[in-house]
Amino acid sequence: MVSLFALAIGLCLTALGKDLGYSDLLVSIAVVLFTIGFFTDIARSKTYRPYIVALACGYVLRLILLYYDVFSKNPLHLPLVGGPLSTDPLGFYLAAVKIAEGGSPNYGGVFSKLLGILFRISGPSRLLGEFIVMIFSLGTIVVFVRMLEELGGPRSENKKGVFLICLLPNYALLSVILRRETVITFFVALSLLFFIRWFRNTGGERAFLFSVVFALMASLFHGATGMIIISYLFIHILYSPRHHTYSLDPKSLLAAGLFIVIAMIIYGRYGTVFFGKVESKMSAGVFSGGRDAGGSSYARYVGDAKTPVRMLIYAIPRFMYYLFSPFPWQWRGFKDIMTFLMSSAVYFLIFFDAFRYLRLTGKADEKRKLLIAILVVALVTTAIFSWGVVNTGTATRHRDKIIVMYGLIYVLSRRKSAPIIIK
Repeated sequence: MVSLFALAIGLCLTALGKDLGYSDLLVSIAVVLFTIGFFTDIARSKTYRPYIVALACGYVLRLILLYYDVFSKNPLHLPLVGGPLSTDPLGFYLAAVKIAEGGSPNYGGVFSKLLGILFRISGPSRLLGEFIVMIFSLGTIVVFVRMLEELGGPRSENKKGVFLICLLPNYALLSVILRRETVITFFVALSLLFFIRWFRNTGGERAFLFSVVFALMASLFHGATGMIIISYLFIHILYSPRHHTYSLDPKSLLAAGLFIVIAMIIYGRYGTVFFGKVESKMSAGVFSGGRDAGGSSYARYVGDAKTPVRMLIYAIPRFMYYLFSPFPWQWRGFKDIMTFLMSSAVYFLIFFDAFRYLRLTGKADEKRKLLIAILVVALVTTAIFSWGVVNTGTATRHRDKIIVMYGLIYVLSRRKSAPIIIK
């Protein structure tokens, strides 16, 4: 709470001094105040204090990247994330500035509108916009720590998972670039937190409802993210939190049916708001076509979905290229090699460990049950995204939207003892 109070004070100072011409200086004061408040909160919390080293490393790394990106003569023009002059970050910034000036540009959706409201209050500042994005990234990490602490288990393994989320290079870079991925990741993390509370029978159906609500909030920024709800409903049908077993239960079927009806009503009335990006891609033929998309495109390897049979045939190649590209035969230079080693290889090892763990454990293992549920959610979401992406750069950014799921899979797969605490 101290950090939020400090941030509010910093933003008020920025707003009051927006006409003085020292916006970056005032934003830097806000950064200092938030930093003091953030570490004060961490040091005072029994939940987060054990992770202070990992959180400090992640925070400092992001802070360095933030100021380097804004003030360096060689900002982060990386194919993985897109620098400040690439299409999306520049488009978001210019759209937000126009909104702040009273215009109504048709770019960036909810993200640009919220950023424009902030700029209207405090004045246009790329440093401020990227700092807010960084705060959402920190919020995601904080939610991830809360998730692990609620699950219990060896703290040494939990710390490894937190270090992974804090220091994974691509996610760290995304955390300070003016893109909406980090905001989406934050709402996905909150959604997963409540889904796990429902799964462990500590939050009831209210927790499941919150998991759906936060998934819908993520979909406001990118429609396909809302498809997480489909996998939630699937698990809801098969799993009984009260009995801690996978089975078809009449009550679960009834509850799932109710949520499906609600989802259909929401889609019917507000489909354009929540799933507009998905609808636009479908109407544009992205799912059915195999168009090339730049030098990092893998469209020629994965085919198309012009018929149901072709969609079935190319489902696995699409999935593999989305999750693990760039493969060695796609490497065009040093950056592609580093992307493979620091992103693709990491995800491969995470899934390798997960399936190895499932093979070695019995069906009665409580941790195994949760791991199966998270894997189902992650794989279904990944499969959906894989049909809307045909190049490595976009795939690398999109798969980090559910990085919290991958981080949780990593931790669960590496725990050797201490079953998950289920109340």
